[in-house]
Amino acid sequence: MGRVKVGKLRPRPGQELAIIRLPISLKDLAGLYCHIWKIDDRTFIMQFNDKKEAAQPTIHLTVQSTIQQSITEHTEDRISKLEKEIEELKKLILKDKNKEPVNNLEKCSGRDLNPGHGIESPV
Repeated sequence: MGRVKVGKLRPRPGQELAIIRLPISLKDLAGLYCHIWKIDDRTFIMQFNDKKEAAQPTIHLTVQSTIQQSITEHTEDRISKLEKEIEELKKLILKDKNKEPVNNLEKCSGRDLNPGHGIESPV
C-alpha cells in the first residue's frame, strides 16, 4: 500500500507514543477502531471496523512464502541480466584496448586564428 515513517508524540513529559499516519487513500478509516495483532517483533496486522471488540483474524503464512519466492525469483533474474551486461562490457573494453589509437587530427599551416585554418585544437 505504501510506506510511512513512524513518528513520535509526547502527550506528557516522560511519555512517548508511536504514531503511524495512513496514506491519504485511507482517509475514510478516520474515526474507526483499529485492532492490532502482533505476528513477531516487527510485524503486525491491523484491522479497522466500527466495533470496539474484534475476533482475531485467521492468518495464512503461505501468502508470505509465495511473495518471498516471487521476490527471490525476480532478484535472481535481475542479477542474471546484470551479469550478462557486465560480461558484454568487459568484452567491449578488452576489444577496444587491443585496437591501435587513431589520430584524427589534421595538420595544417600552424595557424589557428581563423576557423578551419591551422592546427586542429581540442574543443
